[in-house]
Amino acid sequence: MQSPRTLVESVEQNPVLPSGPEERFAGYGVMGVPFSFGYILALRHFAASSIGPGYSSVWIRDPAGVWTMRSTTDPGSSCPRYFGSALGSASTGGISIRWRDGYSFSVEVGDGVDLSWDLTLAATPVSRLMSAVSGAVPEPLWRSRTFLRAPGGCGLSARAKRT
Repeated sequence: MQSPRTLVESVEQNPVLPSGPEERFAGYGVMGVPFSFGYILALRHFAASSIGPGYSSVWIRDPAGVWTMRSTTDPGSSCPRYFGSALGSASTGGISIRWRDGYSFSVEVGDGVDLSWDLTLAATPVSRLMSAVSGAVPEPLWRSRTFLRAPGGCGLSARAKRT
């Protein structure tokens, strides 16, 4: 089995958008990681997008439930466009994603956000099962909150700090 880093590099070198008239993206993401100090962090990195250039986006939800998003491209062509009034603020600026090995990477956000986030990916029994059956899952289940909630938190350890 290929490492996550190898899979990411493959997408980066040859981003292919699925066909269809709806908005499409090619990339990867960390869907949401809760921390004991009350914050939730998320990451999206798209090598290609049907609505504009590829981009990275870091989502930060503070303990009061307010979302802040930083994207490497205009908010109108990236993740903030989908949040509306749930979004406290959005900004454009640098995001650095650096792979340390096949399973670990760090995310750095500066320019007033000042976030350093280390992630290590690992297979778990639930993530292995999800990978094994994902091709046989009917399309409607991929839109089911209950179904998608099942693998939440599987195979991820993360550490973050404000710098």
